Amino acid sequence: MSRIRGNSLLLVVVAGCAHGPTPLSASVDSAHTAYGTAMKSGDAQAVAKLFAPDAVLVEATAAQTITGQAAVTKFYEGLFKKAKVLDVIIQPDTLQQDGNTAVETTRHIVTLQPTAGEPLARTLRHLTVWKQQSDGTWLIQADASLIQVPNPPPY
Repeated sequence: MSRIRGNSLLLVVVAGCAHGPTPLSASVDSAHTAYGTAMKSGDAQAVAKLFAPDAVLVEATAAQTITGQAAVTKFYEGLFKKAKVLDVIIQPDTLQQDGNTAVETTRHIVTLQPTAGEPLARTLRHLTVWKQQSDGTWLIQADASLIQVPNPPPY
């Protein structure tokens, strides 16, 4: 199992090269790194750029389903106002491709510093659907997370 440490949340997926589409595994690995970097820097727009324009996000801490890049940006802006992300570790589990769609499972360990209180770690399981875009890049079409128990009280 590999460990990927990033400085912020999901940032930029590698763009397709002139020789053809970007391989799925290279795009996903780059996205994991970009996500960690964006999360730690509190860059909500960089996180949202990893999502397709019409993407769906089912976040464990959100009251409702989040649809589209603008809503993803708004969700993460709200998160970053409540807590600073100190660390993100993404542990890939499975990645299965069928044509221009892929399904991935991962474990995320996110360490947060709430605006009030002690730092806490959250362990989340993610089910992510990747969709290859017309330019050959891979973006998140849908992502759902579940908080693993036991965990500290919500942030």
